[in-house]
Amino acid sequence: QGTTANTPTLKIDGIIVATTWTEVTSFNYTWNQTASADFTVAANWTPARTTPATTDNLIFSNGAATTVTAVPTQTISSLKVTGNTTVNLQSAAAVTLSIGGSGTTLTVDAGSALNSNGSSVLTIAVLTGAKGSISGTMDFANVAHKLTAADASGITFQSGAVFTQDLLCTSNVFGTSG
Repeated sequence: QGTTANTPTLKIDGIIVATTWTEVTSFNYTWNQTASADFTVAANWTPARTTPATTDNLIFSNGAATTVTAVPTQTISSLKVTGNTTVNLQSAAAVTLSIGGSGTTLTVDAGSALNSNGSSVLTIAVLTGAKGSISGTMDFANVAHKLTAADASGITFQSGAVFTQDLLCTSNVFGTSG
């Protein structure tokens, strides 16, 4: 917003349609793939995620079972899995996917699943001030994947939620570093 001296005005055909502006601070990106696809390819998100930012909200809601490959080390604002969607996260190297928004920023709804099952360690880190609410399922398999929260009670598994740590996923999955 500008001051009275420099308030921006939007006119269409001479008609004032806006005199105040709100800065957009976050964007929603919805996964649009239904098979195996690369996390870093902009076109795999709607709208195209050409410039990843810490304010991005990532949504998986297509009702499919999909494998998301090449997950990079990155900080996002939120991650939501909903609509009976199963997401299998995989990375090519040890990475941390940090979730740093405020409020409930990691959500897995009932009937949906968020899994980490690649051959490289993937850490999902819920940062200070962020919360996770799991009502669906999570399955960590193959290597020592991690689910961490910086704050006490930072991740809550709701009634009916299921977490599975498979045999090859060694050591304690849960931690406090975020």
